[in-house]
Order: sequence, then structure tokens, then C-alpha cells
Amino acid sequence: MHVVENKSSVLKGKMPNPEDILNAMMKIMQEERLAKGLNYEDFSAAAGLHRTTIPRYENGSVVPTVLAAIKMAQALNMNFSEVMIQAETFCKNRNP
Repeated sequence: MHVVENKSSVLKGKMPNPEDILNAMMKIMQEERLAKGLNYEDFSAAAGLHRTTIPRYENGSVVPTVLAAIKMAQALNMNFSEVMIQAETFCKNRNP
């Protein structure tokens, strides 16, 4: 059985805000989409998502499901876990 020593030791390492991580993740994928020259229509077709949802995910007006985010990463030939690590690292470095 795993036992946590105490809450204060767990909370010492401040984690980035989840919304900031999500925003960074979407920005990373948006930059990759643009670098590959993909418009919303081509990208959404490759990801299997509706064309109008992509800009809403990218501008933060709609939160993608984990499944949608994985599909987006895969459509860009990116590993979803690497996108998450990049986003988390960006947020930690921005707010040390």
C-alpha cells in the first residue's frame, strides 16, 4: 500500500495551472499545424474532427476531450505525451 507522508510535502513542488498547460498544449499543436501548412479543413480531416472545432480548441473557447487532443497530435505525427511534457515544461519555465 502506498502512503503519502503528508500534504505539505506533496504540495511543495508547485505545479502549473491546468488551464495554462492546456493552452500551451493547444499553442504547440497550432504552431505545428501552421508549420506543416495545414489549414483547418485538411487538419480536421486528418484528425477525424469537425472543421469548426479546431479553431475553437486553438483559441480556448472550447476544451478538447483527451481523445480529440490525441487525435490532433497524431494527425500532426506528434506523440501526445511529448506534447504534454512540452506544454508543462513551458509553463514551469514561464512561472518558476
